[in-house]
Amino acid sequence: MKPSTIAVLGGYGTFGARVSRDLAARGHHVVVAGRDRRRAEALARALGPEHVGVAADVREIAACRQAIRGAAVAVVCAGPFSALGSAPARAALEEGAHYVDIASSRARGSARRTDARACPPSRRRWPCPWWVRAAGPCARG
Repeated sequence: MKPSTIAVLGGYGTFGARVSRDLAARGHHVVVAGRDRRRAEALARALGPEHVGVAADVREIAACRQAIRGAAVAVVCAGPFSALGSAPARAALEEGAHYVDIASSRARGSARRTDARACPPSRRRWPCPWWVRAAGPCARG
């Protein structure tokens, strides 16, 4: 498998740290993102010199976009799951990144609430995921 850059939002938490470590061990370049820049940078340093830590509040779309920018995949491990909105899903769409959320019910629901027209065909790097197509707007472009 070719190494990719993967942004892990909530990347230094209980589940995020496990995901970040596993991805780094598999040869991927990991962007560890979370509200506390120092904790994100500390884990990134522990993973190795090719990894970076950044501050990002997953409730803010601009912060999510900045953390995801340039990544092939955005993985959301942030919690509490019930308190987070659609900012990570919207940011992934707008940045053209694949989207993975360990809270699968949130991923499906928040993407359906997301206006997928924010991801015009000219900016898509691959077809939209099924849960966005199911919502309809991506088909309109």
